[in-house]
Amino acid sequence: MKKLIKTILILALIVVIAAVAAVVYSTTNGFKEESKTFSIERDGKYILSDQSGIKIYGEETFKIKHYGDDERISAKITPIAIENDYSFSVSHIEYSWNAIAEQKPNWTKYFTVELDQTANTVRVAGTQSSVLTAYAAHEGGELTAMDSMVYSNMYRLDITTGGSTIGLQFCVLSA
Repeated sequence: MKKLIKTILILALIVVIAAVAAVVYSTTNGFKEESKTFSIERDGKYILSDQSGIKIYGEETFKIKHYGDDERISAKITPIAIENDYSFSVSHIEYSWNAIAEQKPNWTKYFTVELDQTANTVRVAGTQSSVLTAYAAHEGGELTAMDSMVYSNMYRLDITTGGSTIGLQFCVLSA
């Protein structure tokens, strides 16, 4: 009987060790990066590492779940290069999307980005037209033309808290 109890305890210990290893493996993206101090909840699913292919229809709110101390949340949006370049015109001067993206400018100001440190949320709002119109105004002109909508990862939203960053590549669509 003692031998059976000892065997059961050893098997239980192995299961606990395997479970801990599985949690560490998933939070480090397969041991490819440091463990994140937070995750992002979107549509009831948790994002633990960089993600692409996200579509934002007018606006989206991301919920931040901290694993440890609550830290201040920050967010930054940058344009990213796409396979087939995209062009638009500001006051009849044509701009290349990929040429702008190469400079990795901060485009957060062209979106509506709201950080709620109490609720631990990041809200992002905008459409391709509204974002490019805001960019054109910043350049001292107006949006005069743009190619048809590209349904590709055109932006990267970096959410940072507690020294960790998770990047979400996304496109914006009309609501």
